Amino acid sequence: MDDLFDETASDKPLAWHRTSAIDPATGKKTIESKPAHDAFRIYCQQQGRRSLRNVAQELHKSVTLLGRWSVRWNWQERVRAYDHFVDEVETVAFLSERKAMAKRQARIGVLGQNIATAGLVQIQEQLQAAGQQRPLKIHELARLLDVSAKLERTNRGEHDPDAVASIIVHIERQTSPRYETEGKKFDA
Repeated sequence: MDDLFDETASDKPLAWHRTSAIDPATGKKTIESKPAHDAFRIYCQQQGRRSLRNVAQELHKSVTLLGRWSVRWNWQERVRAYDHFVDEVETVAFLSERKAMAKRQARIGVLGQNIATAGLVQIQEQLQAAGQQRPLKIHELARLLDVSAKLERTNRGEHDPDAVASIIVHIERQTSPRYETEGKKFDA
């Protein structure tokens, strides 16, 4: 995700790119310094709970300085935008992988059916060549019908009540940042 900070990769600046602000004391526009932005990048990319203290230790800077940068350059709002964007990118990737998996498994299912069909045809031909005709018994026909119907239902998306376990994935587009709904706090 480090390439998300590449400002040349996007037509418009994103919240986590270097930013500018009006200095309240002078009224002049100032641009976020490279050291401040580098610290912000590290802050964004921290795993688990974010901490200015950890960034300060990594960069050998004071927590007070990082606190000023955080307030001055609005790190909390920018990191929320970054997290929201990363969540969307991960959701899109997950859905894409899931679609690819479904297509791959459907192809494997068809291949398995084709192999089974070829095997049945081969057995039938061998029996005929040997002059032995053996029709399927009633219980074999019933089992074949049951398995075939279950295969079709499963591949058309119906729930299998006989399944030992199932995984149900419910995907919902997030309407507000996760930190708001989960009550997470970030230290400044």
